[in-house]
Amino acid sequence: MLTLRSHAWTPAQKSLTVAAVLFGIAAFCTAVYSYERYHRGPSENALYGTWQDSDFFGDEPVYFEFHPDHTFFIAGISQGELNPFVGGTWYAGGLNIYLRFGEDPFEGRRPTIAHIVRISEDEISITWSRQPASKVTT
Repeated sequence: MLTLRSHAWTPAQKSLTVAAVLFGIAAFCTAVYSYERYHRGPSENALYGTWQDSDFFGDEPVYFEFHPDHTFFIAGISQGELNPFVGGTWYAGGLNIYLRFGEDPFEGRRPTIAHIVRISEDEISITWSRQPASKVTT
C-alpha cells in the first residue's frame, strides 16, 4: 500500500516558514505602496482648470475647461470673452481622457477619447483618435 511519509516539522522550520511568508507579504505591500506613492502618474486633479489648444481648429485657439464635478466645456474667444460652445462630462482613466458630449448632436455616441502622450505642470500633449499629438497648455 502506498502511503505518504509523515514529516514532523521542527519549531525552527515552522518559525522560518512563518517568517518567510510574513516577509513576502511585507515586501509586496511595500512595493505596492511605493508604486502608488512615487511612481504613479499625476491624478485627475492635474486636469482641473482651463487649458488652451492652439492646434485644434488652426487659426483660433480653443479652450477646454475641466471642473472637479467631472463636467467640461469647450469654448472660444468671441468679443474678448470666453464663450462655451459645447460641453458634457469627462473621466480620466490611465493615460486617457474620455469626453462624453451632452448636447443633442453628439448624444448617444461613444465618448471621444484623448490619449495623453506627455504631461507636465503647464502642458499636456494629447492625441485625438489616432491623430498626431497636439499640445494643450494652461
